[in-house]
Amino acid sequence: MELAPPFFLFRRLSVKKVLFLVAAVCLSVNAASATEEVLVKGEQTQVFKAQFLGALERMDEKKRKQFLSKENRVFKAVKNYYITKVALAKAKQSGLYETPKMQALIEKAVGDVVLQDMYQTYLEKELAKKKFIGLAEDYYKGNKEQYKTAPEVDASHILIDYKTRSKEEAQALAEKVRQQLVDGEDFVTLAKQYSNDPSVVNNQGRLGFFSKEKMVKSFSEAAFALKETGDISPVVETDFGLHIIRLEAIKDSGFIPFEQVQKKLVADLKKKEVVKINERFKAELLDSKNIEINREAIQSLVTPGRGD
Repeated sequence: MELAPPFFLFRRLSVKKVLFLVAAVCLSVNAASATEEVLVKGEQTQVFKAQFLGALERMDEKKRKQFLSKENRVFKAVKNYYITKVALAKAKQSGLYETPKMQALIEKAVGDVVLQDMYQTYLEKELAKKKFIGLAEDYYKGNKEQYKTAPEVDASHILIDYKTRSKEEAQALAEKVRQQLVDGEDFVTLAKQYSNDPSVVNNQGRLGFFSKEKMVKSFSEAAFALKETGDISPVVETDFGLHIIRLEAIKDSGFIPFEQVQKKLVADLKKKEVVKINERFKAELLDSKNIEINREAIQSLVTPGRGD
């Protein structure tokens, strides 16, 4: 495998990513046996397949599979892993690895990786204890009013606007069209012939179901005043012009089925539970009964005004 110069790759890696790589190398260094397949071999070190895969164990299975599905991404990751091992080897030879600064950085990086792995295991274990679908159903039953739906009507309309005619002419035309509908003429034919609603080309004037709040007040009041399928409203005026409305169907108020809100309810409950689990995890690690905090020493680190 041909490797790019270390400086070329490291220019693209943030300090955080470099430290992550260092942590990954430190944690997986003993993962290979003498007979393990080698991915990269150099003068100073080598990368075993088991070591590299061990470093990827922090990803969940789905993300790991996605990561390994792209050849260029895998090659780049192996290169970076090798370069990190070379850097560590050189640092140990030069004594840089043993300096307090480097040890502190490595300890922090390794600690972060270990902490994340511990937390992920703890989180999965705690979440598995909860029956979220049952909890979601209980919440739904106890708060059912939140999922109540408003009554809706399905209506069609014909719009007569004022753009090319006076209000008097529009009123006369609207009354004429309404009477034709009352007399039993075909709604779709009249809508195509007279309606000034641009959408009539596609929907023949059919608006579909809507609640009272979705339309302007005068239009909604006229539509919801209709009682039987096929009823025709009086001519109604809005800012758009004059409307003749026909009732197509009525949908009474009801409740959104649990199945439609289950996914969101479960997600919301999990999100709240994760917050609690996170606090428990930190509390268990902190264990206030046994920890000693040197507040004076910590306060001595504070430099007021210098961070403004």
